[in-house]
Amino acid sequence: MTGADLAPGDGVDLTVDFASGSLEARFQTVCVFNVLEHTFDPLTVLRNALACVAPGGALLVVTPVIWPLHRYPVDSCRLLSDWYETFAARARIELLPEHFCWLSEFGIETIGSAANASDPTFQSRARYTAPARYWTSRIIHRLFHTFGRSHWATHTAIGVAFRIMRNG
Repeated sequence: MTGADLAPGDGVDLTVDFASGSLEARFQTVCVFNVLEHTFDPLTVLRNALACVAPGGALLVVTPVIWPLHRYPVDSCRLLSDWYETFAARARIELLPEHFCWLSEFGIETIGSAANASDPTFQSRARYTAPARYWTSRIIHRLFHTFGRSHWATHTAIGVAFRIMRNG
């Protein structure tokens, strides 16, 4: 396993800033976990990470969707499932549907699966939520006139796996 980051540190074997360049090395699996929300240009970062994946390899990505801001060094954006689907189509890489998931306090759920056709929210997954928490959320939404919204979970991320089928 090889660790890469912006600056040297424990577990960091290579320093690289994917916002401005890539590595010459190729790896069978490249993981980009909790990085894209910290960049102004996630498309460039993901393209540069993609360039490090060997043909037949995989690019694994996790990004928060609904999450408290966590500035290190900045907190710039949130990417949604449609963004990843469009990225895969434009980059001509395969998005693996069985590994395209909501990661939330309700568990891990495949995005777009028939069993969970809706986004994970307190409203759609109330069966997983303590009744007191669910009803407190409903009352607060009523008080602040946000009751038409979906009652998103407090912590939700997206996990996605791409398979790279290109040569060279």
